[in-house]
Amino acid sequence: MKPINKYMMLVPSLLVFASITMANNTSKNPSDYQIIALKDCKIVSQTSMTQQQLNAYIPLRDAEKLIETLEVPMREMEKQLEQYTSQIEEVTELAIQEDGDSIYIDKSYLSKQKELAGKIESIVSLHQQDIDSIGEQGKALGIKAKAFEQSIKSTLHDIDHDQVRIITPGKEIHYDDCA
Repeated sequence: MKPINKYMMLVPSLLVFASITMANNTSKNPSDYQIIALKDCKIVSQTSMTQQQLNAYIPLRDAEKLIETLEVPMREMEKQLEQYTSQIEEVTELAIQEDGDSIYIDKSYLSKQKELAGKIESIVSLHQQDIDSIGEQGKALGIKAKAFEQSIKSTLHDIDHDQVRIITPGKEIHYDDCA
C-alpha cells in the first residue's frame, strides 16, 4: 500500500488547491448539518451533528469531491475504450467465418484485432496514473467513510432506519431518489 503523502504528490497541485478551497468554504458549525434517518422514505429521526461527527464528515465529503475530480480523465478513457472495443468486436466477427461444417479464419482481421488490442493497452497505460490515483483515493475515502459511520452510530443505534442522509448548509432534504 502506497503512503497517502506519496499519493498526494501524484495529484496535480490544482486539484489539491481545489480541495483545500472547498474545505475552507465549509461551515464549521455542527448545528448547520442535519443527520436524517429514513424508514420507507419517511423521516424517523432528524438531529444536528455533533462537533465530532462534523469533524469526521467534512474530510469524507472533501474526499468524495476529490474522487469526482479525479474521475474526469477516466470518462475520456472510457469513450476511447468503447470505440476500440466495438471495433474489436466487428473485426472478430469478420475474422472468423463459418460455412456449414467449415470455419475460415482470416489472418488479416486477426492482425487488425491485435493492433486494436495494442491501442487499448496504450490507452490504459497512458491513464495508469489516473487509475492508481483513484484507487488510492478510494482507499482513503473508505477509511473516512468508516470513521464517519462510527461517529454517527450512537446517534442512530436505537432507530429503525433504512437510509441516512446528511443535509448540509443551504440544502434541503429531497425524496426524488427515495424508493
